[in-house]
Amino acid sequence: MIETSLDLLYLILSICIALFTFFVCVMLYYFVMSLRDMRLIVKGAKDKVEKLHNVLESGFGHLGLVGEGVKMLAEYFIEKKVGKKGKKMKRGK
Repeated sequence: MIETSLDLLYLILSICIALFTFFVCVMLYYFVMSLRDMRLIVKGAKDKVEKLHNVLESGFGHLGLVGEGVKMLAEYFIEKKVGKKGKKMKRGK
């Protein structure tokens, strides 16, 4: 089987190439799994950002109604305050 030192060299080289190929395949597998995990993390973060966007968007949609209510309340208190000043002036005269 192994008759010369050249045959021994070829045998050792073939074993080394086989081991190198095996380790490259294992490293490639772990690299692909890492990319898959990162994709899942990014997808989860994207879903959370979309949910936050929807919550903020719906909140700002109601902000117009709240603004109108505050505006009406402010007008009411301004009219009430002006009404009191008018009554005080009438009493003093």
